[in-house]
Amino acid sequence: MNDNVFDPPRFDRYRTALKGTWKDEPLPAAGQIYDLGAHLIDQALVLFGRPGSLTAFKQNIRGVGHPDVDDSVRLRFQSP
Repeated sequence: MNDNVFDPPRFDRYRTALKGTWKDEPLPAAGQIYDLGAHLIDQALVLFGRPGSLTAFKQNIRGVGHPDVDDSVRLRFQSP
């Protein structure tokens, strides 16, 4: 049986200005997917187990800071 399960875990953090840390620079491991996204991935793995596939969408939707530093992440886990 292949049941679809939907759980929209999320973190909302909105700042009108950047803090000026390395997380705001277009460097490896910068952006929300490495900051808060890791916690969402861990939560999904604990609740649902290892996915058959994973699709990620990341973007800078606020337009604040460098466009290569994401501030929005959406992950889609597909069951095996």
